[in-house]
Amino acid sequence: MSKTTNKEKILEAGLALIYKRGYNASGIQDIANEAKVPKGSFYNYFKSKEIFTTEVIKEYARVTLQFLKSRLNTGKGKALARLKKMLNYWADTMYSDYDGCGCLVGNLSQEMSNQSQEIRTALSENFEELEACFIKCIEEAKQQEELPQSTQSPKKIGRFIYNGWQGALIRAKAEGNNKQLKEYIDFIFKEVLN
Repeated sequence: MSKTTNKEKILEAGLALIYKRGYNASGIQDIANEAKVPKGSFYNYFKSKEIFTTEVIKEYARVTLQFLKSRLNTGKGKALARLKKMLNYWADTMYSDYDGCGCLVGNLSQEMSNQSQEIRTALSENFEELEACFIKCIEEAKQQEELPQSTQSPKKIGRFIYNGWQGALIRAKAEGNNKQLKEYIDFIFKEVLN
């Protein structure tokens, strides 16, 4: 197998393990075992677990950005309808497709942001990229006159929606269901975007 293939296997396995278990509970040997490569292969591509984790964050953000852009920024229909549909999709699939794991970037922020400046920087950069999709969607809603021109700035609203979603995810994980996510969506569309 080529080195590129092994690197991709290691990233994929590491992303899945860190997403499900967290950073501290995912050892390098565990990642190598999951990727079905020798432990030494890990160090051929990554000098440290921290550097590896920043690559995992970038890969997760890349996939999530692709999803958000296709659903929020280039999808069919009005901007607010796309936003509501996407948030409901996330709420509905959190336990069926994602085992209630929440958001990898949010999870790592809670676990590692006080322990590693390198990981904190990667998390912060990716939060900004992800929330930019929400901001763009709100900008479009304002341009389409779905929101009054007197509405707060799209940047403030988009950030509020994304940051609030992260908080609702924490509650949903703690409670083991999507009730908080559904309540959050209801609040956003009845009170913030009404």
